[in-house]
Amino acid sequence: DLDGGLAHFDRALDAAARAGDGAAEARLASNRVFVLWRAGRPVDVERASVAELDRLRVRGLEALGDQLAVGRCGALITLGRLDDAERAIAESRAMRMAADPTAHLDLADASLALWRGEVDRAAVLVRRVESTPAGGLAEVIGERWVVRSAVDLARGDRAAALASARQGLVECAEGD
Repeated sequence: DLDGGLAHFDRALDAAARAGDGAAEARLASNRVFVLWRAGRPVDVERASVAELDRLRVRGLEALGDQLAVGRCGALITLGRLDDAERAIAESRAMRMAADPTAHLDLADASLALWRGEVDRAAVLVRRVESTPAGGLAEVIGERWVVRSAVDLARGDRAAALASARQGLVECAEGD
């Protein structure tokens, strides 16, 4: 029951806000948005991300909104709202954040570049992620290989795209 689960998140968010537990509030907001993402509701992801980021901003907790900002960017790309996605990526890069979302934002930016036919730019962004320690994090690896494979495919190199997809599967299967 998605709606029941979301209502549970709303109650938990209100309780965390009343208790003044900013970290719990940010985690709950991110998890709520993730549930929407997994439910295939990018419109709701975008709306909820904006609302939760505003909620954190009002409480002086914007720095905890890294996952919300990245989720919003991904939702806008999925919805084909490319100009909005470009603005959201730029806004997210300018936010002061407790966690470093650069790798996720670079991958969102690479996906946006692919939508726009900017294959070389997308490849540069993927290589940048690959060259950082964040590129090896469990929460980045799968997405990194998906975008790498898409870059290879956009270049017309089906063999490289398949090799990238397979390598990504291997690395994801070995990780957590």
